[in-house]
Amino acid sequence: MSKSVEKKIQVKLELSKKYERLAGLAGSKPKQNTFLWHAKHFRAQADVMQKRLDHENALVK
Repeated sequence: MSKSVEKKIQVKLELSKKYERLAGLAGSKPKQNTFLWHAKHFRAQADVMQKRLDHENALVK
């Protein structure tokens, strides 16, 4: 199970990078803010998943 969770975490971080890059390319301030919001959202999801994974690994040991 941890392999699939690790893969999901990696995907969330890649999506975050994608939206940060798009924010830099966006022409308008509202669109930049939208892309940055998406980046923040994906990064927060990855952080929660990583903390949960770390917690589960600590319980197993």
